[in-house]
Parts: sequence; C-alpha cells; structure tokens
Amino acid sequence: LSELDYREEARNLVALSHQLRDYERIVVPLPVDDYTSARVLTMDFVHGRKITSIGRLEWTEVDGVTLGEDLFRAYLQQILLDGVFHADPHPGNVLLTPDHRLALIDLGMVGRLSSTMQERLFRLMLAISEARGDEAATIVIAMGAKHEDFDEMQMRRVIIEMVGRYQHAAVKELNVGRVMLDVARAGTTHGLRMPPELALLGKTLLNLDEIARLLDPDFDVNASMRRNATRLMQRRMLKSVTDSKAARAAS
Repeated sequence: LSELDYREEARNLVALSHQLRDYERIVVPLPVDDYTSARVLTMDFVHGRKITSIGRLEWTEVDGVTLGEDLFRAYLQQILLDGVFHADPHPGNVLLTPDHRLALIDLGMVGRLSSTMQERLFRLMLAISEARGDEAATIVIAMGAKHEDFDEMQMRRVIIEMVGRYQHAAVKELNVGRVMLDVARAGTTHGLRMPPELALLGKTLLNLDEIARLLDPDFDVNASMRRNATRLMQRRMLKSVTDSKAARAAS
C-alpha cells in the first residue's frame, strides 16, 4: 500500500539522492514537487538505457569495473551506514546514461534498518565473506526469535556448512545475497524466526550481484566487502559518536 502512494516514492528519491551525493558515477532523479501527488509521480528525466540492452561493443567503451565497484560500495553504504536502501535493484531499474553513469530508478520499495540490525548485518556479511562459519552462526542465532522447537546445534551446523561451501565456490558463483536467503530459510526449518529484513536484504543483494557482474564479469563480492569494510566501520563509529554528541547537546 505504501508503494502505491507516490509521495512516499518521491521522499525516497530525495533521501537516496542525498545519501549518494558523493558518488559522481551514480544518478538518482529528483521529484518535481509541484507536479507530484499520491497518484502521480513527476521526476527529472533521465537519458539512459537498461544495462541489459547494452551491446558488447558498447561495453568496451565503458569502465564497467569502476562502475561495478562504485555501485556495490554505494549499496553497502545504504545498508550498513545509512539504514535506508533501494530494495529493488533489478537490471530494469538501473540505466546506463550517455555519459556512462548509472541511474537508479523505481524507488517505491526501500528497506529500513535499525542501528542494531545494521551492526548485526555488518558483522554477518563480513563473517560470510571471510568464511567464519561459527561466528556467522552465532550472529544469526542472536538475530532470530527462538520457537519452542528451536534446534541450536543443528542450526549452527547448517550455517557453518553453508558458509564453508561458499568459501570454496568459484568467484563467479559467490553471492552473499543467496547465502542470506538460505540462512533465512534454514531458520524457518529449524525453529528460528528470522527478521524480515534479512530476506529483503538477501533479495536486494541477489539482484545487485547480477548487475555488478553485467558491469564487470569478474566482479568479486568478497574482495569488495573486504576493501570497503574498514572504511565503513570507521564511518559507522564516527556517525555513532556524532549522534551521541548531538543527543547530549539537545538534552
């Protein structure tokens, strides 16, 4: 129902445009307020084509490696730092502009994460990317709500095995989104109700992985996670300190 109110999507456009203002290669069109209502969304026109319609010859003129890295880094920032992320980044919602930038459209669906959930997801994604199965299992179990029939030993065994398979997969088979969806399903099977944000994030990362590999067929999600983890953690800590100071000043 929220997606049917275009004023909500307009607010999402403004929020995401602000979040990604430092990414020169990523474009988010802004709404035209005077011509936007609950039933009509008017926004900046974006010249561009779906990335799935770009021919191989044209891709040779595009720096797909840099675009893929920038896009993945932008989504990590949305998920792990900003707490609001574009939850439907399938190839039809990502355009390549004539000046070889990426435009994100259709922001009716966004995910929202609490600070606690961001912290847990940050640790979980790192544990998965670094093949630390036991730590990933501990984080997942802490995230879920335990039913009476919850089998912790079996759940832990399943996640460790899952992360182990992921560790030995070829680069082209790596997909942290698929692992998160598998984790959510495993929780249901073994009596652990997982937060809905986990499945939404898994779906988002699954789509994002497809786009990143269109841009760069050799894109390595684990390597990108490790490259950006330290910087994101530093920014998270700085944001936490800044928010704490602002709260004390307000009181």
